[in-house]
Amino acid sequence: MAAEAVGAFVGAAATIRSVPRGWIAMLALPAQAPQTVTLLLAAHPSIILAASALTGAGLSVFAVLWTTALQTRIPAGYLGRVFAVDGLATSGLTPIGYVVAGWLLADLGTNTLAAFAGTALVI
Repeated sequence: MAAEAVGAFVGAAATIRSVPRGWIAMLALPAQAPQTVTLLLAAHPSIILAASALTGAGLSVFAVLWTTALQTRIPAGYLGRVFAVDGLATSGLTPIGYVVAGWLLADLGTNTLAAFAGTALVI
């Protein structure tokens, strides 16, 4: 988790002066896949740490670019509502994802679920 936090800090700092581009934000999301794959393969801890840092960087780059896109493209009068719906969807779907992940883990096993998650992140 600490490596992911360091990666998130570096990713956010690197994004501060960038010009927002939608495709960069979308490319940042699959940066989570190496972490899943290294955990699946039971890689050396240093490799898992590096993959975790990459995941943190990818997530923070996406978050910064997503927030910037909303602030620059949504009219000011609607911005609060849009952020509220975005936050509600994120906060509301996360617990559902945890339930589904637990159910899938019990049915499929760790390796199958990790392989599925890594593939889904790349796609």
